[in-house]
This record gives sequence, C-alpha cells and structure tokens, in this order.
Amino acid sequence: MKKAIWVFVVVAAIGALALTTTACGKEARESAGEAVEAAGDAVKESAEEVKESTAEAVEAAGEMAEDAADAAGEAVEGAKEMASDAAGAAGEMAEDAKHATGEAIEGAGEAIEEAGEKLQEEEGGR
Repeated sequence: MKKAIWVFVVVAAIGALALTTTACGKEARESAGEAVEAAGDAVKESAEEVKESTAEAVEAAGEMAEDAADAAGEAVEGAKEMASDAAGAAGEMAEDAKHATGEAIEGAGEAIEEAGEKLQEEEGGR
C-alpha cells in the first residue's frame, strides 16, 4: 500500500508538473505573442512617422524650390529693367554728346570763319 501511495504521489506530481508546464508554456507563448505584436505595432508606428517626416521634407523642399525659382525670376526681371535703364541712359548720353560735339564744331567753324574774315581785312588793309 505504501508503494501504491508513492506511485499515486509520483503520478500526481507528474500530472501537476505537466499541467504547470503546459500553463507556463501557454503563458510564455501568449507573452511572446504579445511581445511580437507590440514590436510589430512599434515598427508600424515608426514607419508611419518616417513616411510623414519624409512627406513633410519633400513638401518643404518643393516650397523652397518654388521660392528659389520665384526669386530667380524676380532677379532676372530686375536685371532686365536695369539693363534697359542703362541702355536708355547711354542713349541719352550719346545724344547729348552728339549735340555737344555738333555745337562745338559749329562754334569752331564760326571762330575759324571770323578768324578768316579778320585775316582778309588785315591783308586788304595793308
């Protein structure tokens, strides 16, 4: 009878151990499943954050490119206006120089003419 009790105790211990192991294994599997699920969620969140950050960076780069293009266009227009103004001013200066040169030549011609008349008077009076 003592042997039967011992056999019963050993069988009961093995059963309890099997139940405990099964329960621990189930808990371990559940914990591992939860950890894998949490890791998957974290990866999804990180990927979404990277996607959003990338989209924001692309949008900001596009806006910067548009601003640069606008600034370049304005600079070109400003340069065109300055060139046009400079050409107009150069034309006016050339016209003024032409008139001044004409007036100087006319004045020189008159002075030569007067000098010639004086020479003729002096030669005629001699």
